[in-house]
Amino acid sequence: MSNHLESFNTHKERDAVLSSMTEGILVIDNNKKILMINDSGIAYLNIESGNPTGLFIKDVIKDKKLQSFINTLINTKVPQKKEIRIKKNMNRFFIVNGTILQGEQMGILVVLSDITKLKQLEKVRQDFVANVSHELKTPITSIVGFLETVQQKNFPKDKRKSFLKKALKHSNRLNAIIDDLLWLSKIESMEDSESFDLIKQ
Repeated sequence: MSNHLESFNTHKERDAVLSSMTEGILVIDNNKKILMINDSGIAYLNIESGNPTGLFIKDVIKDKKLQSFINTLINTKVPQKKEIRIKKNMNRFFIVNGTILQGEQMGILVVLSDITKLKQLEKVRQDFVANVSHELKTPITSIVGFLETVQQKNFPKDKRKSFLKKALKHSNRLNAIIDDLLWLSKIESMEDSESFDLIKQ
C-alpha cells in the first residue's frame, strides 16, 4: 500500500495537472482504499475531513449509488458508466466513468464529470416547451371554436363579423408567439456559433 502511495506522491507534475482538472479523479486499489483523489473529487464528494488518501471508500464516500458503482467495477473488472445524483452535495448530477488500471498500479480509475448545469438547462427547456405548447394551444383552440361556430347553419349573420374578428385576433396572437420562438431560436443559434468560434480559437 505504501509503495502505491509513494508512486503517486512522487509524480508532482501529474498531481499538478490532476489538481487543475474540473473532473473529479479517484484512483482506488483492489482493497477499496483511495490511492489518489484530486481537489475536484474532494469537492464533488463533499469530503470535509481533509485528504482521504489511504482510507477505505466506505469511510469516505457516503453516497450509496457511487459506492455500488465502485464495488461493481472492482468486482467485475468491466468498465462502467453511469449517471449519478449526489443529493448531499447540493443535489448535483454527475456522469461517472470507471476503468480498470493495468500494470503495477492494480485497481480502478473513477472520473466524475459534473453535468448539473446541463440537467438544469434540460429542465428549463422542458418547462419552456410545456409553456409554449400551452400558449400555442390556447389561441388555436379559440380559432377553431369560432370558425366552427360561424359555419353552423343557424348562426346569426349579424354575429358572423364579430366572431371572425375574434378569430383573426387569436390568429395574430398565434403569429406573434411563433415570431417570438423564431427570434429566440435565432439568438440561441448565434450564441452556439460564438461558443464554437471561441472553442476553435
